[in-house]
Amino acid sequence: MSTSYFIYYPVKGEHASAVEARLRGVHSTLLMQLGVKAKLVKNVDDPLLWMEIYDNIVGMSVFEQLLEQQLADNGIFDLLARDERKTGRFRY
Repeated sequence: MSTSYFIYYPVKGEHASAVEARLRGVHSTLLMQLGVKAKLVKNVDDPLLWMEIYDNIVGMSVFEQLLEQQLADNGIFDLLARDERKTGRFRY
């Protein structure tokens, strides 16, 4: 059974372009190493509220470890507070 991840968080305006560029690197690595496609969406009413969507995750622990490592390696946590990232995991 696969799981979808929905991770949302606020982004500071001065960091928005840097966060987006670094996330593209994370998403590229996830696609190459795990075949996981990512989507980055921004709230219509609050464009600094972002969400990453990862669908069809089969190996949850492997995915979570690689995602966390890539976020750290790409300096995402230098620009975002780790505890502001809220994760929902859903099966449907």
